[in-house]
Amino acid sequence: MVRRRTHLAVALVAGLLLLSGCGTSSPTSVPPPSPTSPTYAAATLTPETPTAPTPSATVSASSVPCPTVGRAPIPTGTWHGALRIDLTGRGAGATYDTTQDTGTLRLTIANGRVTAGRWSVGWHSQGHAHTGTASATIVLRGTLNGTVSGSATTPVLSGIWAIHGTATITRPVRTSAPVDETGRTSDPLRITSTSCDRITGTFAPSFTSKDARATFRGTARWVAVQD
Repeated sequence: MVRRRTHLAVALVAGLLLLSGCGTSSPTSVPPPSPTSPTYAAATLTPETPTAPTPSATVSASSVPCPTVGRAPIPTGTWHGALRIDLTGRGAGATYDTTQDTGTLRLTIANGRVTAGRWSVGWHSQGHAHTGTASATIVLRGTLNGTVSGSATTPVLSGIWAIHGTATITRPVRTSAPVDETGRTSDPLRITSTSCDRITGTFAPSFTSKDARATFRGTARWVAVQD
């Protein structure tokens, strides 16, 4: 029993000495860290790659400022579009129904001038002529066509008008006669609005037919886009 108690006491003392640092063996000393090169595993800063600025919307070299919507010269380029005509005929004893039809107008502008241009439009009408001794019904079909010249502000439409048809006489006798007549015309094209992608213009055709015994007047409207 004594030996067992002695072994137990020795174990307890040894444990206390170890805990208090007073054991028989010297504690293992930890050598100071030797100088080493700094470690940059976490601290090294990689030089920042310059970020290219976000490009802003660019304007192509071919782009040009758009003219303000409103009356202005036709911009440089080739323009084409439908030409709609509305004509009314009046004469000595003759009246004609309003006629409407469509055609085309195409022109090219360079350096503020019209360098090329063509236009054409057709129309049709039916009228009645009355005098003191005669009456007739007249059915007509007509054309206007020609070229374009002048400035980009006020182009001029020059060309030829033609009328073909038949006059059916109902009094004093019933018979018929052909209508076949041509003449020249020249009218300015008035530009009413311009924008980046569309222009509009009007002109006022006017001509007199001796065979139809009437003067035809009206308006024509052009709406065009650029090629």
